[in-house]
Amino acid sequence: MSFKNYAYGEFRNSRYIMKNQLSKKKIIELILIIIIIGTFSIVFLERENLRFEYPKTEEMPIRGIYINDIPMWVNVAISAKEINTGLSGRITLEAGQGMLFIFDKPDFYGMWMKDMNFPIDIIWIDEKLKIVDIKTQVSQKSYPEIFRPAQKALYAIEVNASFSELNNIKIGDKVILQIF
Repeated sequence: MSFKNYAYGEFRNSRYIMKNQLSKKKIIELILIIIIIGTFSIVFLERENLRFEYPKTEEMPIRGIYINDIPMWVNVAISAKEINTGLSGRITLEAGQGMLFIFDKPDFYGMWMKDMNFPIDIIWIDEKLKIVDIKTQVSQKSYPEIFRPAQKALYAIEVNASFSELNNIKIGDKVILQIF
């Protein structure tokens, strides 16, 4: 076998080996791409099942809050309709529950008792999550009176009457909101 033929054979073999290595590399890359796409597809398609959900009512989500280390569940009112309606029309409010109103900016937001069926405490909270005012034992018969905080508030919470007194909640206390 001449050098020329030998060299050509080696060249052909090395080309075959390189081609074989390239195809192995491409197969590995293709497998990795398929695995990545498959993983993202599963996560995307199953994301609803993977997400932890808090209990919800028909209209508003429920979130956990703490006032003086006292945990409670609150319906969150954000839209104008939810804020205007509040707890109106409900027959009762379970112990340890309430409604959290989230406003656009700190102000002297008024609360009324239109169409309410039970008395409540109203707790106003500023942007630093500090209680700035509390109105206790607000009667369902007080409508059309409007109750406003002494200082600007960004949030308000409506809870059952006497909740503030029973749990020693006072102006200056901190609130922890768990809004996701």
